[in-house]
Amino acid sequence: MKKELLPIKTRIKIDAIFGIVHASIMAGFDYFDDKPFSVWQFLFYFFFMGLFMSLIFRHKQKKTIMLVDFDTLPEESRVWIYQANRSFSE
Repeated sequence: MKKELLPIKTRIKIDAIFGIVHASIMAGFDYFDDKPFSVWQFLFYFFFMGLFMSLIFRHKQKKTIMLVDFDTLPEESRVWIYQANRSFSE
């Protein structure tokens, strides 16, 4: 598989989504523990969790497709491919 970097717009979207979700969950935990809401803590979770997640998910895996001529395959492989493509209703 080939690695390639995601576009910057996609990475910013990942940053925002993961940051908001994590910050909201942490604010929910604080709410249920009867702690006051802290804007600075929310922004810290939003920026740093989002930043770390966008760094982790910055690569996109590209699959390389290998096509082989059917006639060059050994007989066992041809039978296996035929059985894999067959429907169960036959």
